[in-house]
Amino acid sequence: MMKHLPSLLLCLGTLLPLLTACVLPGEEAISDVESYSPLRMAFPQGEHDFDRQIVQVHDDYGVYLIYKEVTDEDLNRRWTSVATGNVLHGDDVPDAYVPFYVNFFASHIFPYVDRSMIQRAFPVKIYMLDNFRGVPRDVEDDGSSTYAMSQYFDGFDFWAISFTHDEIESVGDSRLTMKQKRCAFLLKVFRLFVNNGTLTVPEEFRSLVNYNQSVYFPDVYENEERYYRNQGFIDNLNDDFTKDQHPYPETYRLMSPNYYTSGSYHADEPAEYRDYLIWLRACMFYTEEEFFTKYPAERYPIIEQRYHVVVDDMLERNGIDLQGIANGPDAD
Repeated sequence: MMKHLPSLLLCLGTLLPLLTACVLPGEEAISDVESYSPLRMAFPQGEHDFDRQIVQVHDDYGVYLIYKEVTDEDLNRRWTSVATGNVLHGDDVPDAYVPFYVNFFASHIFPYVDRSMIQRAFPVKIYMLDNFRGVPRDVEDDGSSTYAMSQYFDGFDFWAISFTHDEIESVGDSRLTMKQKRCAFLLKVFRLFVNNGTLTVPEEFRSLVNYNQSVYFPDVYENEERYYRNQGFIDNLNDDFTKDQHPYPETYRLMSPNYYTSGSYHADEPAEYRDYLIWLRACMFYTEEEFFTKYPAERYPIIEQRYHVVVDDMLERNGIDLQGIANGPDAD
């Protein structure tokens, strides 16, 4: 290895200027690692009570929550750049709404993820934006092509999130609404982690079911051995956690369980992980009591086994507390 070191250094020296020079006009490039700084704005950004809470979040988890002074250059900055994608814009969050954002992360997200996982897999900063929006890069920004955005996970060192004023004002004291927002955000995080290899499916989870055997989906077959729940499969919560969906209409009978393995059902879910992501949804939304009320352990022993595999593995191997997410910060 050592005899190849001079050649490797020469290659790196040749490639680095090319990589850092590939930017579009008006975009800022990262020239080298030493010149990179995670923040270009002052931190903390003010002297409010929520600023002190933001500092505490950074001290506890190592992530900066930024709520103002985020420029277009910040949002569209990248290590290297190609003329594709969309141009992102966002405004400062009004002071009256900043506490909602801070509480969302401080009480609903970070406490359920181990610090080591956050340090390893979360970005160094999260931009909290008002009126977060995108415009196709090749379209003149006259407002007609602008579309609203709620989250963005493709920044080179940041994520971005935005709630509408109506969303924030309508939440009130609704624990269910906050649970749905908490779970919807974390589902996108988990999808990202599945796609980049941060989360992997435990082998025992796979081995408990047979993806090659056809099963019955209509509930009229619930006493059949090959009824989908008897085979260890569950229903699928939708992405905003407002509806628990039966896999297939009642008109379907015996058929392949490819609902759980086909990537065509959700483009950003790898096919082999679809079943796992369905389980992550259920295990972070339903408390253990709620889950086994829906899927009684004595009736569905394979589902009971898979439940404990998912919950225990996520906590022990990944430091993610799915049942903590389900119970939330107001749990008794």
